[in-house]
Amino acid sequence: MFIALQNSTETIVSGFDVLGSAPQPSRGDSFRCVLCDGEVAFRNGEDRFDFFTHVEFEDQCFERPGNSHLHQTACEAAVMEFCSKLGCDRNSVDVEKRVTNRQTWTTADVRILEPEPIVIEVYYRCRHCSLRRKLETLLNNGYAVYVICIQGAEYKPTHTPEDFNSSLRKIGPVEAGTYRPDVNELSVGSRITSELVDLDSDSVKDGEYDYILKG
Repeated sequence: MFIALQNSTETIVSGFDVLGSAPQPSRGDSFRCVLCDGEVAFRNGEDRFDFFTHVEFEDQCFERPGNSHLHQTACEAAVMEFCSKLGCDRNSVDVEKRVTNRQTWTTADVRILEPEPIVIEVYYRCRHCSLRRKLETLLNNGYAVYVICIQGAEYKPTHTPEDFNSSLRKIGPVEAGTYRPDVNELSVGSRITSELVDLDSDSVKDGEYDYILKG
């Protein structure tokens, strides 16, 4: 895992925060999982973003089969940003939750229920993003949505932030956020609501096939 709850401060920290402290980490410092509250140990793993692991069991709460490690890291960085800086309640955070609307459904990468229901969708290596369908399902269930994509040619994301913004502009005055792994920098982008976007606009129906909105 990339983030954990630091017991001495009751704040969410990243592994980079712990590495930057002196000493590293402080003697007697302890950490627990943001999702399950279980004890986690700090370690500097082989992967650049691998810092915390559960003590009593092997299963990692943020890990999901099929998701890349960088996708997971971006999700964790988003949880830290929204809870530490934007006032979201970390006790209402869950990941990979199914959201159903009539006969359609989607899986939310990160869902936060308090103080208002939001979903954070992270895109990295997905070619057909089905973003219109995702937005329709999530917005109709009362969620505001943030879209975050990996930035940096060296990480070879399938679609660039510019690609996402070009597609999003077809449905409204909104833009994607970005996560830059090289400097661990995350921008949240627009808060997408049903009032801001028109998912049935002519620009969505007409023109060339849009791999981000459709699929």
